[in-house]
Amino acid sequence: PPPPPPRDSIRRQRQMCIRDRHGLAHRFFAPLEVEALEALGDGEPFARAFFRLWVCKEAYLKALGLSIATLPSRSFGFVLEEGGARLVETGPVSGGGPAAAWRVVELAAPVGFAAAVVWSGGPRVLRHFAFPPRPLR
Repeated sequence: PPPPPPRDSIRRQRQMCIRDRHGLAHRFFAPLEVEALEALGDGEPFARAFFRLWVCKEAYLKALGLSIATLPSRSFGFVLEEGGARLVETGPVSGGGPAAAWRVVELAAPVGFAAAVVWSGGPRVLRHFAFPPRPLR
């Protein structure tokens, strides 16, 4: 039998210029996420929230051993709160278990990036190391 999927994942994403963020949100985000994004209007608040949601979704899917292409990413969602993001169920998620079993921590990231770590299970000690910035290639 294949090994069980990993139960944790970290994801960092550089915020890119995407022409149709609204279209991507409608395609890949749960209705509750789309509603929250649309309440922000357009511009920088929308872009920041979009990428925060995107990295949380990708980290969760990678923890399940999946990708956005292999699971309907509208079947689960994240709520962005003052203290960070929280996973909520909006439909069946293959192998994910209850949303309450998952922890989501948004990580400090340089300007123009969003980062999150997602895991299943109890609390963990996270250590964050800052290194001098290197030029991007």
